[in-house]
Amino acid sequence: MSSTFPHLFSPLELGARTLPNRIALPATLTNFGAGNRVTPRWKDFLVERARGGCALLVSEKRGHATFLRKVACPLFPLSPWRPS
Repeated sequence: MSSTFPHLFSPLELGARTLPNRIALPATLTNFGAGNRVTPRWKDFLVERARGGCALLVSEKRGHATFLRKVACPLFPLSPWRPS
C-alpha cells in the first residue's frame, strides 16, 4: 500500500498545524445529534475514528440559522484535543 499511496502516512502542514498523516473523515450525515446538540453516540462515533488514526475530522453541522446566529465564534478553531 505504501507504494500506491506514498504520502498517506506522512505529515501534512495545514495552516499553523501539522497533521500526523493525511487520513481524513469528510463531513458525514450521521443524524446522531439530537435537539441541535452533540449526543454521546455522535461523540463516540468521532472519538473512535480519531483513535483509529484519522488526523482530520470534519463534522456535520448541527442547528439551523436561528441557532447559528447565537454562536459567538463564526469558526471553531482547530483544537489540540486528543481522545483519551
